[in-house]
Amino acid sequence: MWAFREWIFPALNPRDIVTLGEGRSPLVDVDVSGRRVLVKQCEQQPTGSFKDLGMTVLVSAANAMRRKKRDIHALVCASTGDTSAALAAYGARANIPVVVLLPKGKVSPAQLLQPLAHGARVIELDGDFDACMRVVAAIGKRPGFLLANSKNP
Repeated sequence: MWAFREWIFPALNPRDIVTLGEGRSPLVDVDVSGRRVLVKQCEQQPTGSFKDLGMTVLVSAANAMRRKKRDIHALVCASTGDTSAALAAYGARANIPVVVLLPKGKVSPAQLLQPLAHGARVIELDGDFDACMRVVAAIGKRPGFLLANSKNP
C-alpha cells in the first residue's frame, strides 16, 4: 500500500515507513445480485486483520515522531483482538514498546497470543472494552504515550 504514499501520508519520509508487507492481499470477483463486486481479502494481511492497513500508517507516524526527537514511551490500545495484534506486530517492527489493555475474561487465548508473541505488555482489566478504552484514552493524553485506537462516539 505504500506504493500510494502520496495519497496516504505524503509528508512522511520513506525511511520512517514501518511495514510488514500489508496491502498485497487479493481482490476476489464476487457476484452480488447480478452485479460484479471486488472484495478485498483482508484476512490475508500479516496479522490476519484489516487493522494492519491503518496500523502501518499510525506506527510509521510514531516512528517519524521519534526520529524528530519526540519522546514516545509507548503505543497504547484497548482491544479484544485485532487492534492489539496489529499494534503489537508493527510496534515490534519499529522497536516501539506497546501496552495493550484487554477486558478480563473476554479475550480468547488465540487473541491473546499475538500481542504477547510480539512482546507487548498486556494488562487485563475488570470490565468490558469500553472500560479499557476509558483507561487508554486517559493514558493517551499523557506525554510520551500515543493512543492507537480510533475513538467512535
